[in-house]
Amino acid sequence: MVTFIIAILMFGILITVHEFGHYIVARLCGIHVLDFAIGFGPSIWEKKKNGTTYALRMIPLGGYCRMLGEEEASDSENAFNNKTVLQRILVVIAGATMNFIIAILVFSIIGFSMGVSTLTIDTVDPAGIAYEAGVLPGDKILKVDDVRVRLWEDLTTQISMREGKDTVLTVNRAGKEEKISFHVEKNEEGTYLGISSKVVKHSLGRSIINGFQKTYWIVKTTIVELVKIITRKVAPDLIGPIGMIYVVKEAASVGLYNVLFLFALISANLGLMNLLPIPALDGGSVLFLIIEGIRGKPIPVEKEAFVHMLGFGLLILLMLYVGYQDFLRFIIK
Repeated sequence: MVTFIIAILMFGILITVHEFGHYIVARLCGIHVLDFAIGFGPSIWEKKKNGTTYALRMIPLGGYCRMLGEEEASDSENAFNNKTVLQRILVVIAGATMNFIIAILVFSIIGFSMGVSTLTIDTVDPAGIAYEAGVLPGDKILKVDDVRVRLWEDLTTQISMREGKDTVLTVNRAGKEEKISFHVEKNEEGTYLGISSKVVKHSLGRSIINGFQKTYWIVKTTIVELVKIITRKVAPDLIGPIGMIYVVKEAASVGLYNVLFLFALISANLGLMNLLPIPALDGGSVLFLIIEGIRGKPIPVEKEAFVHMLGFGLLILLMLYVGYQDFLRFIIK
């Protein structure tokens, strides 16, 4: 039950932050917001103020910020459809931007509290691969083969991708670049380099930089994985709400910081996914606005709304399919 509550709170906060991004930028651009709702279905709580209906709804799996002139054309100067293309794009991407900001903020808090792992080696275990290869304490890792690494997580990811291969580490040793060759082998416990990094604690500047770097790394890694799925190099492995509850449970069993890390990870991914050029997502709306800017005249609002409705229907079908797979994987296993 506790895990379920944590999961609902996480989703609720992320959805609220996302929709608030749309809401606040719409207001700044002079657009009248008709509805600001968290969740779908029947209202649990509802209040109307200055022509805007604020609502908390029963099903906590989404939310929306409905604006005047968004679904059908309006003659009002406060309508979404009568604002410039740039203003409308800013409103549309504001939700994802807020999710990225939250991810950066949470990663920065974790870094300040737990410390930021640098790429400078602190200790080298004689039982590890790195010791045999000649890695020394104080070495700063720059590259794995020809790939520049800027995060400890990036280093471990690059190494794990090279299982069974000869690899070259480029390190900075006492101001000079050195190249260290070794073969990546995996035992029962995984790839064991046998190195630990120097950790910088309670550095506000370093923590904020790390927050930006980690969010960027997650977005970049997710895009790479999406490309692999699209090109059929890897099979899609999707999880839905049921699966996420189990993931939250695993994170909670380890500790608070793991829950916060998962929260930031989901926030960054939510921001990215919403920017994909798919109807019913924010990225689909941006695509329509770019087309409008190129052709010099707007696409009829009703036609765009119809395409988004079809996209929303397909997304619902996908959610049902993923939910069914979650049920088979986590409930009937």
